Amino acid sequence: MPAERPRTRPPSPATLTRDFGWAVLYLLGEDKQADLAREARVSTAVVSDAIRRILLSLPPDDAQRPYADKRFAPLVAMLRDAATERSGRMVESAAAG
Repeated sequence: MPAERPRTRPPSPATLTRDFGWAVLYLLGEDKQADLAREARVSTAVVSDAIRRILLSLPPDDAQRPYADKRFAPLVAMLRDAATERSGRMVESAAAG
């Protein structure tokens, strides 16, 4: 029988807001992950993992399934495009888990 994965709590709204902000600042701005980490007093790995989690949680780029809130569709598309441009490996490794 396979071992059960430990259950984790879902991230709080404050954590999601922070992580989304990091993704926007890193992918659409000029900020570096190390600078974001230093400012937040966390490791660069924390920032990198948070950005990956945000990318994984974005709705799929699928015209057949419209966004629940169309106001966010342009931002989601911009984040996906920026992530692909900045580092295709980041998106691929996030999808691989």
